[in-house]
Amino acid sequence: MSLLKVNFLGKELDNPFILASAPPTKDLESIIKGYKAGWAGVITKSVCENPLIDKTPRIAHIKYKGKIIASQNYEMGSIHEPEYWVSTVNEIKELYPDKLLYISLFGSQEVSEWINTARIFKNTKTDGFELNFSCPHADHEGKGYVIGQKPDLCSELTRAVKSVLVDDKKIIVKLTNSSYPNEGYIASKCIEAGADGISGINTIAGLCEINIDTLKPELNTGGMTTYGGMSGEIIRPFARASIANICKSIDYDKHQVSAMGGVSSDNNAMIEYILLGATTIQVCTEVMNKGYQVINDLIKNLESYLNRQGTVLKEIKGRGLDSITDWFSLNNIKRISKVDYDKCTKCYTCLSFCNYDAITKDEVGIIINDDECDGCGSCVSACNSNALKMIPKSQ
Repeated sequence: MSLLKVNFLGKELDNPFILASAPPTKDLESIIKGYKAGWAGVITKSVCENPLIDKTPRIAHIKYKGKIIASQNYEMGSIHEPEYWVSTVNEIKELYPDKLLYISLFGSQEVSEWINTARIFKNTKTDGFELNFSCPHADHEGKGYVIGQKPDLCSELTRAVKSVLVDDKKIIVKLTNSSYPNEGYIASKCIEAGADGISGINTIAGLCEINIDTLKPELNTGGMTTYGGMSGEIIRPFARASIANICKSIDYDKHQVSAMGGVSSDNNAMIEYILLGATTIQVCTEVMNKGYQVINDLIKNLESYLNRQGTVLKEIKGRGLDSITDWFSLNNIKRISKVDYDKCTKCYTCLSFCNYDAITKDEVGIIINDDECDGCGSCVSACNSNALKMIPKSQ
């Protein structure tokens, strides 16, 4: 476990894995289960000044060939009053003083609402607060991602919460992918206003499947549905873009980043986020679908990767950012596709992916017309046997 130790905003953690604000952190019992399983930290379910009762049902999954590729929910914040969380937080910190515990705060665009809620927790034993500016289905009263798309409002609310807290309480701001490509700018504004770190990206707004036979939504409450947050494998590309934007815009060593979005024991998302500058990794959907014990697989996979590479977390943190730039900075070398016949399996998948009629086939295999190839790279990416590669046209 020492291989995975990290320091997140002054808190020493045994590993970088944190339970995100969600159903797995909905109450005292759930949080204790998470700590016992081995999670290094917890962000409580979002605490509101005036809690709402959730709809039933509110969670569904999208499957492809029997595999869940995405989940959708229109779950709101905690159903518990702030006073419940005051006693809960203090009890948990008595039991697990070395574990990280942040309270997620959730409110409207009224500054006084955030101040009032934060003030309730001022003297609790929590390590800090995560300001939820990112929930994609909480646009009632202007909450969630409606706030996260407004830089000045994010800054104002951050400054307001910071003003009522004692110095040892940290603040991280949870940003939304819906502000792309301005996440970096908004992160900078929040840090100028007093935020200690940044997290993101929460789920992404979406709509569940419509059953073409019944003409009804697959996820519905009494026959009706609403827009909800999409999570799981499907949102990874969007999360990568946001985390990269954020980390390229701030000092991510000083103002550390907690990344989330499609993290699974079956993929490399956690490693990608660290390469993009994140210090900790938050997980939600994977826990909801597989249980708290999935932490064992996450730890095992990350340790295995580091051992294979002969490196440690701090050495790979941010290493992927140097390869990310704007479109105009990409070079203009003309490249074309070339086939390695020793690897080609003659599946001919590439033919349908070529939009320039540059690929044909004969008894030997595929033939690429160099003059017709535009170098788009689609065939290379589609090839399942790595038989195609891009080379400069002059070769």
